Amino acid sequence: MSRKDKKLNNYMVLAEDFYHRGEYEKSLEFYRRAMNFGDEGEQEEILFEIADIHLLMENFIEAEGAYRSIVELNENSAGAYYGLALAAELGQGNATEIIANYKKAIELDPYYDRAYYYLAHRYLNQGDREAALDALEMCVELDSHDYVSYNDMGSIYENEKNFTMAEKYFRKSLAINPEYFRALYNMGVVCKARGDNDTAMMYYKRAREFSDFENIYLNMSALYIEEGDLNSALKILTEGIELNADSVNLYYNRSCVHARMQKLDRAMQDYKSAVALNKNVEIWASDDPDLKDVIEGVKDDNNKNT
Repeated sequence: MSRKDKKLNNYMVLAEDFYHRGEYEKSLEFYRRAMNFGDEGEQEEILFEIADIHLLMENFIEAEGAYRSIVELNENSAGAYYGLALAAELGQGNATEIIANYKKAIELDPYYDRAYYYLAHRYLNQGDREAALDALEMCVELDSHDYVSYNDMGSIYENEKNFTMAEKYFRKSLAINPEYFRALYNMGVVCKARGDNDTAMMYYKRAREFSDFENIYLNMSALYIEEGDLNSALKILTEGIELNADSVNLYYNRSCVHARMQKLDRAMQDYKSAVALNKNVEIWASDDPDLKDVIEGVKDDNNKNT
């Protein structure tokens, strides 16, 4: 091994060691030193490592810089264009450039399924559901086991209230991964929309086995409230709060349930917790009949303490 290769190897070992210890700045330092001893191919690999660390550190501008350096070394690097799009997306960059870079990655590598996936969601953000569906179709064409993309296709149809198509894709997702909580949750939404509360509850309970997603608890509580079972609604909301301590909606809904149960003090406490998390709650609650007495009670408390 030449002296140059030894230097490269030593710096790479040190960089990887610091990376695994979570000391990212030191890892970057040694990756940068390694750059001086690698050929173009090795430099490209090192720059990908540098970009990944910057993404972890949420240094999105620096990550973009690393990906641009890769493009300078290799203009045909699909991964670099994908990285440029991803870094810009995470850093709230220009939407047109993000789409252009995902497309460039796909142009260079037509089998780049993740580029299709994130391109689909960028199209969705712009309201172009046809382009989003086309991109997601490519995801499942490239990977027939991509249960996430099947679920996302179903979500597009569910948002349009096309429940037949939505169910078709949710079931495709669950046929691949019966434990995927989002598809289970979404099946609950479809069943509820069709008026089948019992089956909806079954799906929500199943989804809860695999996730703490707050909307599962919100939707379960809504079904219990609809049935007049306030005790069960209170119990499920409390469970949800224990797992999602910063959920404005769970505190808000539990405040409503406590108010319906004539437990004004507890309703006020939950209302205050919701407001502490998001001041906009005061606006949302102003027209909520369940919280009329709660809001008055909080105002009285505030006046007493001033």
